[in-house]
Amino acid sequence: MPHKRLVLWVVAPLLCIVVASWSFSLALEGGWLRRSLSARLAATFGRPVEVAHFGFSILGGPEFEADSVTVGEDARFGQEYFLRADRLSARLRWRAVLRGRMEFDRLSLSHPSLNLVRSADGTWNIETWLPAPNAQTPLQAYRSPEEIPAHASRIDIEAGRINFKKGVEKLPFALVDVNGSVNLQSAGRWFLDLEAHPIRAAVVLQRSGTLRLRGTIGGTSARFRPAGLRLNWESASLADAARLARGTDYGLRGLFDADFAARLGPGGNETDNPWEIEGTVRVQAIHRWDRVARPDNPAVNLQLTAAWRPAEARLDLKHWLVEAPHSSLNGEASLDWSHGFDPEVSLLDSAIGFPDLVAWSHAFLPGHAEDLDIEGSAGLEAEFAGWPLRVENFSIASDGASVRSDSGKLVPIRVGPVQAFWSRSSLVLTPVAVRLFSPVASRSGRGQRSEPASEGVFHIDGALGPIRPGEALHDWPYKLTIEGQTGRLQDLRAAVGAIGWQSESNWTVEGPASLQLFCTGLLRRGASFIHGQLDLHDLRLTNAALNEPILVSAASVKFAPGERKVELGGAQALGARWKGGLERKAANADWIFDLSADRLELESLGRGLGQAQQGLLYRILPFAESLGLAPQAESAIAGINAQGRLHIDELALGALLLEGLDGTADLHRGALNLRRLEAGLYGGRLSGEFRAQLVSEPRYTFQGQVDRTDLSALAALTSIKNSFGGIGSGEVELAAYGVGRQALLASLNGEGFLHVQDAAIDLLDLTVDPPDSSFRNIAGNRFRSSTVSFRVQDGRIRVDPWLLSGRQRQLEIVGDIDFSRRLDLQVRSLAQPEHLDTASDSAAGDDVWVIGGTLDAPQLIREERVSAGNRPITHTAPR
Repeated sequence: MPHKRLVLWVVAPLLCIVVASWSFSLALEGGWLRRSLSARLAATFGRPVEVAHFGFSILGGPEFEADSVTVGEDARFGQEYFLRADRLSARLRWRAVLRGRMEFDRLSLSHPSLNLVRSADGTWNIETWLPAPNAQTPLQAYRSPEEIPAHASRIDIEAGRINFKKGVEKLPFALVDVNGSVNLQSAGRWFLDLEAHPIRAAVVLQRSGTLRLRGTIGGTSARFRPAGLRLNWESASLADAARLARGTDYGLRGLFDADFAARLGPGGNETDNPWEIEGTVRVQAIHRWDRVARPDNPAVNLQLTAAWRPAEARLDLKHWLVEAPHSSLNGEASLDWSHGFDPEVSLLDSAIGFPDLVAWSHAFLPGHAEDLDIEGSAGLEAEFAGWPLRVENFSIASDGASVRSDSGKLVPIRVGPVQAFWSRSSLVLTPVAVRLFSPVASRSGRGQRSEPASEGVFHIDGALGPIRPGEALHDWPYKLTIEGQTGRLQDLRAAVGAIGWQSESNWTVEGPASLQLFCTGLLRRGASFIHGQLDLHDLRLTNAALNEPILVSAASVKFAPGERKVELGGAQALGARWKGGLERKAANADWIFDLSADRLELESLGRGLGQAQQGLLYRILPFAESLGLAPQAESAIAGINAQGRLHIDELALGALLLEGLDGTADLHRGALNLRRLEAGLYGGRLSGEFRAQLVSEPRYTFQGQVDRTDLSALAALTSIKNSFGGIGSGEVELAAYGVGRQALLASLNGEGFLHVQDAAIDLLDLTVDPPDSSFRNIAGNRFRSSTVSFRVQDGRIRVDPWLLSGRQRQLEIVGDIDFSRRLDLQVRSLAQPEHLDTASDSAAGDDVWVIGGTLDAPQLIREERVSAGNRPITHTAPR
């Protein structure tokens, strides 16, 4: 019997629980409980609620479950839902259930999505939960269950999302992966502990960081007063922070963290008792996206203290401070957006350390010296107002800066003092002295440090502006004046290059210079104009393409907008003394030159440009033996675009000498054209045109004329042992292609014509063994006139014909002279037309000889015809 009672006492409660759970489930399917619970949820949210399915469980405590919950929106804030959740679980309080009341103890939301909407009048949809300010809740003797608000002591959120809207416009910002809880504490205060990840629509984020909100707030009836909240944003990248703010990547890289604390007092209204906000923003390892991260990348901390009055649409920054390792900017500001955005910012007693500027330049600007060190700082004070920001006042003051390089590549530089002030919408820079020093050994006793000696001083002044509100930084106008002199131009170039103004020229320049420049334009690249002049003397220029330096005794460079003009008073280069001028009318235009030299030797030119087995001149002039350009010289020539006039008093091509050479030349992307060439050639003139296409397979052409040139002087320059003389005039056309002497000789082709007066050819003064004076009697070695037509092809010169007019007879020479100096010529004796006697000369016929051997050792062969048979009988006799 006791055993049965025990079983009854155990089974009966369980059976009651099952029956109650089943009964509640039936009631939730469509009965009075479903309607009551739906009404209670609607009263809780202040909006209509739709639930797809209700469930109930009594194990572990009475708990309602609602699937696919949708809370409608107030019509004033749009037609989209206010809250949507996959599941809502509500646990009931036992005491309330036993008293016949329905009170929620704990709510759990799974995958909720909340829309926060701000209307045109500045009201948030969540504010409709709050009672009106200073409104008193009337006492009621009785309220129905539907009118009693459902209170919960804890709300849990899992994998939620919060969207933001402005009227009907959905903003791109959202919070995802919202997790945490809201707990009711004593005195009606709520404790919040929520985490989320920020996102922006249509923007891919890789490291947006984690937002965490913790703190306490008052109940809705007290309009959240008092409140104490702390917001942390951790482990975010600077690039993603920029993408979240503006939807684009500005090319910034670094790490971003932020901490904010907000406090709201318990009493008063929003005007008398504003939100007190304190915050810190930390940005580290800042650098440009295409720059490698460095240990000295800039880091910045921002600290602020503010008061926010939402009812007035105003934020007062009581104090803000931006700190860097060597800089400190502090001030105060106010932001008012009640009638448009109207900020006011003051910069008070601030300082920027120049080492911080060096760190920023390394992080964002390429080409700066790695070991550049700048000591000093500048004090700043400024006032800004309006939007876009308008400068009301600005001033800069500095005792100066010392610039040096640890490696010694940069000479010591002293800048300053510096003063700048705001006037007429411009920042005006008073004259600043920049001194360059060269360290030299001190003349004092041992143990004393060397003292730097001044090598130059420059004075700089100018203005930035006028600056109009809303103008982008790169559109700000400026003007700058620089004048001074230095004994070491190389130090000035090194200083300019150390701060990132690298010259594209690969020339090394040494020597004194003085300059006076006036620069105007905009801060954007390519929008500057330069006027002025640079004077140079006793300058030494070196380049990898040259074996010998260029020594400039005097030169000046004149600057005009887009133009450059160089006047060369005297320079020693490539073995010659040069003078003249160069000019460029536009930044991308060709150089125009007018240059003259006293004496230029091809051998000195080759030594100056560097020797290479297969160089430019070696290709153009096969007879120049090993002379040619080094690869560095050819690369430098390929980058030159120039045209103009060239005059050389004497041009020595080995033993050949041209006098008074004049012509026009242009060089464009490796194509060289020499036109209207005129030069003195041993008593006569040489004229013509030369073209060279210096591509992967170079091609060369020459068309020229020779007029009354002394051929005996030319022959004396060669290795031919037999003399040749006369006054020659004629024309010649030659073409060749390829790389190297052998390729050029193999491809050489052309033709020409030459007329020689009083020709003298010792080559024809040959003897025949057995003794035969007929050739000497007929030919001799002097002729009244001579004409020769020739073709160059297949490695030989084809003479067809060569006519020599003597006293009684005429010689006709036909044959070949190949490039290996071998001879294969046939000489035929012809009677002069005016001396022709049919009776005698026809019987004698024409005499024929053959010249063989080489140019250095020619051989004469006599051909005789006999009546018996057709085979000629020949006698050969060397000279």
